[in-house]
Amino acid sequence: MRNGCEDVLLNRYERGVGTPRVNKPDLPIEGIEQFEIFGATVIATNKPINDDAMESRTIPIEMPESSRDFENPVTSADALSIRERCLAYRAIHFEQALPEISKPVPKRFGDITKPLVQVVYEFDPKRAKVLVDLFAKMRQDRVQESVQTTEAQVLQVLIDQEQDWVQSGEIRVEKVRELFNLERPDRFHIAPKTAGNIVNSLGFKKKKMTHGMVITWDAEIMDAMKRRYGFIQN
Repeated sequence: MRNGCEDVLLNRYERGVGTPRVNKPDLPIEGIEQFEIFGATVIATNKPINDDAMESRTIPIEMPESSRDFENPVTSADALSIRERCLAYRAIHFEQALPEISKPVPKRFGDITKPLVQVVYEFDPKRAKVLVDLFAKMRQDRVQESVQTTEAQVLQVLIDQEQDWVQSGEIRVEKVRELFNLERPDRFHIAPKTAGNIVNSLGFKKKKMTHGMVITWDAEIMDAMKRRYGFIQN
C-alpha cells in the first residue's frame, strides 16, 4: 500500500473515525482538514495482501482463474440495476434500525460481518443462518492458517512446557528458543532477540534475572492465546 493510505483503508469499517489531510501546505494548522472515512470498500488486487491488520478488517473472496472467454468488456453500466436497487433500499430504510442480533463470529471479524447478517436477517432469517455458517467457516480457516505462524509454534513450545512453567512460575526465554530450534533446519532457527519479540507479541511479560530473561507465568494470557491460535475452541 502507498504510504499515507493505510489509515484510510484500515479504518473504513469504523463509524466516526476520521483522517487528517493537509490541503494547504503553506498554512500548517488552518490547512489541515479532517475527513470522515467510514464506508464500504472493495479492494481488488491480483497479488496476495500480506498485511495482518488489513486481513483482520476484510472479508477475503479469492476468485479462481476463469477458463471462459468474455467477448464484451465489463463496464459500470452492467451493475447499474444493482446500484439502483441498493439506493432504493437505503432510501426506504434510511432511518430504520437494523434487527438487533448477536455477532455472527467473535472479535473484529464479527464486527465487520454483523451488518451484512443484519441486512439479510431483515428479509429472510433462514438465509441469514447460511451467511453466519459461511463466516464461521471463514474464521475457522483463519485460525487454522494462524497455527502455521512462528508465533503459534512458539506458543506450542510454551504449552508443552506449561506444567513445569506453572510450578516454577517462570521459564527462560533461551530455553523456549532452544526447544523451538530443536529438530528444525538452521534456516528456520530464531535468534534470541526474535524469540523475545515473539514472546512480547503474545502478551507475556518478561523480566531480567541473573540466569537471563525469563517469561512470567500468566494463566489469563495463556488461555487467551490458546483461543486466538485455535489450540482450544471459543
